[in-house]
Amino acid sequence: MTKLLDLIFQMVVHPKNALNEITEFNLLKESIVICIISCILFMIAAFGKDSGIIAGFVVILLIVINLIMHAASVHYISSLWNGSGSAKGITSGFISNTIVYAFCVFPVFFAQWGFENISKILFIVIAIWSYVLDVIAIRENYKFTIGKSIVVNFIPQLIILALILLLVVLTTLSAISGIMELQNLESVVSQI
Repeated sequence: MTKLLDLIFQMVVHPKNALNEITEFNLLKESIVICIISCILFMIAAFGKDSGIIAGFVVILLIVINLIMHAASVHYISSLWNGSGSAKGITSGFISNTIVYAFCVFPVFFAQWGFENISKILFIVIAIWSYVLDVIAIRENYKFTIGKSIVVNFIPQLIILALILLLVVLTTLSAISGIMELQNLESVVSQI
């Protein structure tokens, strides 16, 4: 129990040391406990909102799916760049990085108390902190430089953005094609 509390403290105060230990020794059990604690605190914030507990569970499900996909894509890209880490190590690192969700309680409470601007600023700080923790986890697991870790963390997001843009372009072209066929059909009908 003391080791777990020390790890949680280190994640907040010295994340580099904690993530080095988590990724190097593949502390998956400890990471899952950190994630469960963070999700419980996140659910406490969901009780006070109008969306309720079901929305909180949906968000947690999306977080789990995102963790799995993000860890898999980062591990694949890192292995292409000769990273020396393991998939279990990066998964443990990303799971323990969910500690930032525990701090979502504060901006939610500030929003409920009417301090919307403070709430927005806190959410931005939490998002930046989450990104920084992911970069540190990549660096510690694969022994990359900071710059290479940032690029590795950014590549999956670029791929998703490219896929979304491709989907939008294909949908737009399909809609234009359908409109043109409809206009051709109207001209055929008017000739009859």
